[in-house]
Amino acid sequence: METSSKVSTRASIETLQIGRAFAALAVVLFHVETTLGLPKYLGREIFPVFEPGEAGVYYFFVLSGFVMVTAHARDLGRSDVVLPFLWKRFRRIYPALWVVLASQAALFLMIPQDRIAAAELPWIMLKDFMILPWGGPSLLSVEWTLRHEVLFYIAFAIILLAPERRWVVTGAAIAAIAIGHFVTMPAPFDRVVSGYNLLFGFGVAAALLYRRDAVANPRAVLTLGLAVFVSNWAALAVGLYDKSMMVIWAYGIGAALIIVGAAALERGSGFAAPPFVRLLGDASYAIYLAHYPVVSALCKALTRLQAHVPFPDWLVFSIVFVAAVAAGLVFHILIERPLMAWLPTRFDASGIRPNRPRLRS
Repeated sequence: METSSKVSTRASIETLQIGRAFAALAVVLFHVETTLGLPKYLGREIFPVFEPGEAGVYYFFVLSGFVMVTAHARDLGRSDVVLPFLWKRFRRIYPALWVVLASQAALFLMIPQDRIAAAELPWIMLKDFMILPWGGPSLLSVEWTLRHEVLFYIAFAIILLAPERRWVVTGAAIAAIAIGHFVTMPAPFDRVVSGYNLLFGFGVAAALLYRRDAVANPRAVLTLGLAVFVSNWAALAVGLYDKSMMVIWAYGIGAALIIVGAAALERGSGFAAPPFVRLLGDASYAIYLAHYPVVSALCKALTRLQAHVPFPDWLVFSIVFVAAVAAGLVFHILIERPLMAWLPTRFDASGIRPNRPRLRS
């Protein structure tokens, strides 16, 4: 991977924050619409245009591939960076997840649920807390995406350690996805060969184009990406076709074009995202983790209330959506951000003991 001399050295690409905010909000809108539409709640559509909002997950996957390459391409071949890389990924993903999982486990112990048998709880807690690549019942339904994220981080760590074999790793990944597309594999191999993993590859390809300053017309690339992504969303919303892996990959291509086009357009422009959008971007992981338990609880409460005090469906939708996003922001500000400040950010020269920074006020 060559590094272009024109690549910005800024720590943050502002348009990535906008993308993170969009992806998080899209997933929340998707869950509010589909949850309220369940027969046990309202049992009807409110805003069906948000039913394809699961596309926010696919955008996150592509974004992750882009960020890993732009942040770590210069570390290729440096064995001393592999442990720090894995620590940063662990620090970013696991502690906040553990807080949410602990709350869900406590809730389950107080109020058992039909979807999880008590005898299965130890195994479910193990695989959820460790993000092991097994499916099935989970304390937090949205965690399925993290199982793919962790697999990607492991593959990327291998490439960092042995960059001369990056094409072997890439070829093996593509071959595995091709096999998984035609052959049903048992757990946990179904996660390894899943077509979802190709979305990270789209992000990697976009990052390589960005680093090499190979986007000649960023505005056209951005426009094309938006056209692909939005038209795919609209076609699913109106029922023109059903979701399939090819549709998901189309989302991935659109997302990759949006990300690289926007990043290249931003380069050297001095563009800054609005403060609240930056906050949403910073809090996107917290919103992703915290929103669904809030959506589920509020759907129960509000639909019961609506049976006694009628009020419009759009108001129910709005209350659930705003409350879920607000819960994610509160979780980010009061728990995730202090937790990240308390945890060490890097390893010392020995690569073993992490340095502990001062706790931010």
